[in-house]
Formats: sequence, C-alpha cells, structure tokens
Amino acid sequence: MAESDRERLVRIAQEKERERIKSAALNEQEEAKRAQQVANMDAHDRQKNDELLAYCKKTFAGLKMVPIGPEMNAEIMVDESPRADSVPSILLYFPHEDKAGKSQGRTFVAVVSYRGGTYTALKINGQNQRFESKDFNQFKDMLVELVAAHPGWFNKA
Repeated sequence: MAESDRERLVRIAQEKERERIKSAALNEQEEAKRAQQVANMDAHDRQKNDELLAYCKKTFAGLKMVPIGPEMNAEIMVDESPRADSVPSILLYFPHEDKAGKSQGRTFVAVVSYRGGTYTALKINGQNQRFESKDFNQFKDMLVELVAAHPGWFNKA
C-alpha cells in the first residue's frame, strides 16, 4: 500500500529529528574535545609561565637602578598580573619611593608571558615594542638585553 502524505511527513520529521540528535551528539563530542585541548594548553602555558616567572625573579628581582636624582631609590620588582585567559602576565618594573619611603609611582620595563608556544615581551619604555621567541634560551638572551638597555641602568645589589 502506498504511503499517505501524512505518513510521509511523519517519516521525514522522524528522520530529521534523528539527524538533529546525531549532529548534536557529534557537536557535543567535538566541543568536549576542544575544551580538553584548551585545558591541556592552558595547563602547559601556566607551567611554562611559572618557569618564566621563576627565571625573572631569580635574574631581575632586586637589581638597583642607578639613581637619577637624590629623590629616586628604586629596585626592579617582578610581579604577576591576572588576565582573563588564566595565564598571568609577568611585570618587570621599578617602584619609585622618595627618601621618606612614600610611593612615587612605577616605571615599567617590560611585560612578559608565555602563551600558545611563544614567549612574548612587550617593552614599555616610551616606545612599545613587542619581542617574541619560541625558544626559551633565545628569549632569555633577548630579555637580558631589553632590561640592560633600560635608560636607568642597573647595579647589582
């Protein structure tokens, strides 16, 4: 017996619903896979960023800026700055204090981070410049040169 128009409509609707459910399940699996990849990448980025933070603290924290005036007494500081993507930026800066110890602001040297397989330094010295490297040793060399080029110069404390 031939299928009636009504039966045909019901069959087509059921086929479309099965396809929709199958497609939704595939999309959900793909989204879960992408979320896991992002979580793995974020964990890797955080680990590499932590290694970079440890390097910056060991290498730069406590370096003294050559005084540029009697009121300036500053040493380089290394801090983390939270970001929306869960991997904090690392700040290299001088906090300025007067002789009484009152804060006179900060002079930023660089903002550094590791994200997505790349080490990045943004030089903040009147002329914002971006430096990138995928190799940690090359990045460390570049970062030392960037800090050494800061007009305040440094004396090892």
